[in-house]
Amino acid sequence: MIGLAISTTALQNYIKPRLASILSPEQLSQISQFSGSIAQFPPEQAAATRLVYNDAYNLQMRIVMGFALASLVVSLLAFRRHPLNLNAAGLGEGERVETVEQK
Repeated sequence: MIGLAISTTALQNYIKPRLASILSPEQLSQISQFSGSIAQFPPEQAAATRLVYNDAYNLQMRIVMGFALASLVVSLLAFRRHPLNLNAAGLGEGERVETVEQK
């Protein structure tokens, strides 16, 4: 979840400054609401906008892949060849754990 939030923020922070020199504020507002509005832009603006979005999506995928790789490494480091024995911890079969209700 954190990686997704960071990649979405990176996408927006990458797109807005680069498109500010290409599109008008009205077009920026329009594209932030619906990306399909690119088709209504003149061909030069549409091509430049698609290029910026392409680069932004590549950045976003690199961030997500980095988080996926980091989570894989953490999972591998947390692996135990011989898992903990719950009987030794006092939580074997038939044992109950008492819970305290809060008012």
